[in-house]
Amino acid sequence: STFHMSETDSTLNACRAMRASEIKAELDLRGVAYADCYEKEELAERLAKARRSGEADPEILRKFNEASAQRAWEADATEQDVEPAAAAVDVTAGDGSLPGGLTPEKLLQMSQNPEMMALLRNPKMQEVMAEVMSKGEAGYAKFADDPEVSDMLKRFQAFMS
Repeated sequence: STFHMSETDSTLNACRAMRASEIKAELDLRGVAYADCYEKEELAERLAKARRSGEADPEILRKFNEASAQRAWEADATEQDVEPAAAAVDVTAGDGSLPGGLTPEKLLQMSQNPEMMALLRNPKMQEVMAEVMSKGEAGYAKFADDPEVSDMLKRFQAFMS
């Protein structure tokens, strides 16, 4: 795995600190099955794995696109009055984090950055996100040799750091 142990531990510890109902709610949000988990620890481990891999239900992208289109449609107001499209879709977990480990603060920064919003709306980037949400890190493999995807991911990672 590409994750350092400290990141793994902090992700798992954050999940352990949640109530079982919150863990289940986020697993539901992500579309991750957990019927075979009987203990809270198993649920926490399943959620931590999903968070680290970025596993989530690609339906989140459809909701983002609908909210984005709705905001654009209502944008007769001045740009300052238009709320970020991303903020219109509630995809936060019990601890306030978002799929892919994105914090609400980073999402807000991203939603106010025209380059990042254009990147998130890019059909190719959404295809990559859907693959990663469905397959975890293995979803990147399909795009390993795509220079356009490589460039988009570099720009995204630069923004995130």
